[in-house]
Amino acid sequence: MAGLFGNTQELLGFDETIVFYDLTNTYYTGRQRGTLLKYGRSKEKRSDCPLVTLAVVLDGSGFPRTANILPGNTCEPNTLRQAIAQLNGDKPTVIMDAGIATAANLAYLKEQGLDWICVQRTKTPVVPDRKPDETFQTTTQTQVRAWALGVQDHVQKVYLHSAARQAVSDQILHKKRTEFESAMAYLNEGLGGKGRPKKQAVIERKVGRLTEKYKIVAYQYEVKVIQKKHSPNAERIRIQGL
Repeated sequence: MAGLFGNTQELLGFDETIVFYDLTNTYYTGRQRGTLLKYGRSKEKRSDCPLVTLAVVLDGSGFPRTANILPGNTCEPNTLRQAIAQLNGDKPTVIMDAGIATAANLAYLKEQGLDWICVQRTKTPVVPDRKPDETFQTTTQTQVRAWALGVQDHVQKVYLHSAARQAVSDQILHKKRTEFESAMAYLNEGLGGKGRPKKQAVIERKVGRLTEKYKIVAYQYEVKVIQKKHSPNAERIRIQGL
């Protein structure tokens, strides 16, 4: 792979200033079993099959720099050091997703004298209430606004906002809110029906599970299970938007 990339670089005459690093996996359906075939989290939702993982480093022009086939249960953040070591001392800017950009990996890149670009792993802040510093279009003609948020711990932070991405996110959140409210309503209706859970303790556990399942929106609601007087059963479930 290194020789092939070197020939491509020499032939096309491009400089390597950026590399993209990411992993994916695919499932295996054959009868033979190898040491790399492991059960893990399938990106194609095939939890019934063993997986293999592919780790790829691409240069800024999209040409493969390195590629490694890893066990299917590989922990993604733990693979970055191997990928950096295969760069043979080159120091391009590394672009990676939030799944790889752990605090330990960012510290490692800093130790190696490498710059990086990644998505912040914390909760997304609100859109800045001021004119964007830059506005540009992606290759898919999506308009993106950008705000510089300043430097913290020697890291330049930038807020990017896409109206198209916001619309998708809003649609997903609306769907989750509808599902959460419907699930709570169904649970509440069962308190007055036959053959449905009614015990206070049971209902509280079910409410807790639903809150965990829909945690992306559950924090926007106050949910309380009201117990019947002089009874182990729940009387109703009160849900209010915050």
